[in-house]
Amino acid sequence: MGWRPCLGSHACARRRAPAAHPERLPAAAQDAPQERSIAFSRGRVATEIQVPRGQFLTARTASDIGRVVVGDPAIASAVPTNTRSFYILGRTLGRTNVAIHDPNDTLVGMLEVEVNGDTPDLAESIREAIPKANVRVESVNGRTRLSGAVPDAIALRRVLEIAAQYGDNVVNALRVTGG
Repeated sequence: MGWRPCLGSHACARRRAPAAHPERLPAAAQDAPQERSIAFSRGRVATEIQVPRGQFLTARTASDIGRVVVGDPAIASAVPTNTRSFYILGRTLGRTNVAIHDPNDTLVGMLEVEVNGDTPDLAESIREAIPKANVRVESVNGRTRLSGAVPDAIALRRVLEIAAQYGDNVVNALRVTGG
């Protein structure tokens, strides 16, 4: 049956959509699959999920899925892969929500989705380049926040140069511990 567009500005997918086979996924989505179990409580927001731009996360639920609706399809897309799982692909930086409905079209739950830069990869790149630095990398409201300590001003400059390669919206909360 494939995609069924919803009325209005929402993107919508039905459970009977073809299963997402790896060879059909965008190339970026094939690189780093992640998986998350989601538990819903009476249609309330279950959790906030962070998905790196250009990558996807597979969400598994305890209840059957009938329809998945993305609030802003420019930020993320969501496609059911079987009756109890779906994937979320991060398209562009930002925040949106995803509504999950059961086969009777009853709202099962909502997810808050933040699409951000690839913070784990950035943290690893910093660790490899400056092993003496103690840098924490996190995404905050679509911005990359760097906190912790670096040994000197040269290390600070290098950390900021590496972070700039991942995006220009970097918050520097690092402190220099030496000279």
